[in-house]
Amino acid sequence: MEAPLFSGLDLNGKEVFLKDLRGRPVLIDFWSSTCAPCLKAVIPIRRIADQHDGALRIVGVSLDEDRKAFEAFVYNHHLPGIQIFDGGGWRGPIARLYGVAQEGIPHYVLLDASGRIAAIGDLKDLEDDIARLAAPQR
Repeated sequence: MEAPLFSGLDLNGKEVFLKDLRGRPVLIDFWSSTCAPCLKAVIPIRRIADQHDGALRIVGVSLDEDRKAFEAFVYNHHLPGIQIFDGGGWRGPIARLYGVAQEGIPHYVLLDASGRIAAIGDLKDLEDDIARLAAPQR
């Protein structure tokens, strides 16, 4: 299934388009600065980013309603990849597009290099899929 396309503003206010990230697998990470499980996931996310540097793109989508809280969390916890401020909390356009309100956070969606949804689930459950998709192609 093709991943729903979105765009959002990164930390620098630059618009990032999901379709422009095709060519490598993408891990979309929905999170909030007030979510304790999201904070616990920071170290595993950084580890995955380090393990697959260059072979995997990480796109974090913040469900914070306060941009300053979003920025502080990203800087204080050194979140890897592209971080996007959805701006509407659970009712933000990207969160609604991916049905995050029904799933809760943290919520992970793994896309293959062509932009199709390869897997959805907990980070721990996705690690084998991430390794497979990010492995060098022969």
